[in-house]
Amino acid sequence: MIERAVWDTAGQKDTAAVRPRRAAFAEKVDSARPYLRPGLNSPDSTQRLAASVIMLTGGSKLAQAGAYDRAYVWLDTLLQVIAPKSPADTLGPKQQVRVNASFWYGLSSVLTLNGPYQDMTKAKGAERCPKARAVFDRLTRTKQALQLAGAIHPPTADQMLGFVRQYEQAKPQVQKAFKCSPPLS
Repeated sequence: MIERAVWDTAGQKDTAAVRPRRAAFAEKVDSARPYLRPGLNSPDSTQRLAASVIMLTGGSKLAQAGAYDRAYVWLDTLLQVIAPKSPADTLGPKQQVRVNASFWYGLSSVLTLNGPYQDMTKAKGAERCPKARAVFDRLTRTKQALQLAGAIHPPTADQMLGFVRQYEQAKPQVQKAFKCSPPLS
């Protein structure tokens, strides 16, 4: 299903037609997600790796099509599934999937962060600190992902890390305004 999903870049000049085509493409790719669960949860490491590669393909296709919100979900899930089990778990094919997924995750995360950030700034009362923690935890994961995968395309990674730094610079003001206890880490 994912291999057959093709994003046609030829029609991107017609901006009015891009949004519905992107949505249809994203729906087509998203429809494959439930079928990956058995492979991702398999006791067989070969099956888990194969499902991870397919998930990377789907997430990167979504990002390349500009469906960053959907790509973020795919790639965030994938990075949790293939997280290193130990500090020594940084070699081999799983690491290659991790590095590539980190690049697309970092890009998708940065390009969809404005919504959660704005939601955080408008939050009231008890929901303020949990939303702030979620945003700044996401920023930490995004920064780590972009640093891991920066060699894939350094100019893009550097640009995205610049956006991360801009968000990070607001952390002291958010902490001061929200008075989170314990402080935002």
